[in-house]
Amino acid sequence: MDVLTLLRSKNRYLRRFEQASLRFLDETQGELDGPAFLAVVTRLETSRNRIIKALDLFNRELTQSIEKLPSSARDESFIAEARRETDEADRLVSLLLELDSSISSRIRACQERIALELAASEKSKRIISQFKSARPSGEGLDQKL
Repeated sequence: MDVLTLLRSKNRYLRRFEQASLRFLDETQGELDGPAFLAVVTRLETSRNRIIKALDLFNRELTQSIEKLPSSARDESFIAEARRETDEADRLVSLLLELDSSISSRIRACQERIALELAASEKSKRIISQFKSARPSGEGLDQKL
């Protein structure tokens, strides 16, 4: 495959990675319950894993294509176009790093919220069990009524 075509394809997949990240951030803006949040995280992970595999293939193919590229094909216009595509890839990767920071923050916030909910639930269970064990049986009350 042509080097420039591979570079453009790689950038297209980097944009897909960006879209998957933005979709995750959009879908998790509100307060989702644990299972709903986990479903969105799982979908993000699956999408990203597929994209990363494709990017890995593009990188391997790029390496092979560059090695096979004759020096006569490496003229100024080729180098300028390749530089534009790699600059775009660098820009996208920087953007993805920023998005990953936001995704990590969102996941941490959900983890903290779930931990607080679990702690509150455990506290409620403890209080209810203490109340039940301290309270006398209601059998005598039923007979009086």
